Amino acid sequence: MTVYKSDQIAALDAVPAIVPKANERHGRLRLHYWSFATAAGAGPAVNDTVVIARLPQGARILGGRIANEAMSSGASTAQVSIGLAGDAARYLEASSVDAAGGLSFADTVARNFGDELAADTDLVATALGEAWAASKKIDGYILYAVD
Repeated sequence: MTVYKSDQIAALDAVPAIVPKANERHGRLRLHYWSFATAAGAGPAVNDTVVIARLPQGARILGGRIANEAMSSGASTAQVSIGLAGDAARYLEASSVDAAGGLSFADTVARNFGDELAADTDLVATALGEAWAASKKIDGYILYAVD
């Protein structure tokens, strides 16, 4: 039977040992919670962004979740993407928030689970499909590891 090792265990077992980064081993798990309510007159228009979190340099992304009311204003299908400025769908591609519900993001390799941020970075939600309805809430959190 063959025994395989994760990158971090292989580094620890190397001679000399290479200590993994704190965001990979014995790091502190942090949570950033946010809430956002659309204005009474109208919600964000298509392609408008909402800065939902500010994450520190070195943060290792470990997933997140949003919970939303029905964001449809009736014009089309209300959608959201979660990402970074310049990469709006990095953690969640365009996904329906038309009806009340919840979505996970940064929860697969394809959605960049385990990403390590090179600098302080704003996490953004982008309205897609149609303008979001007035007086509605979208809340969420992101988990990340740091030193």
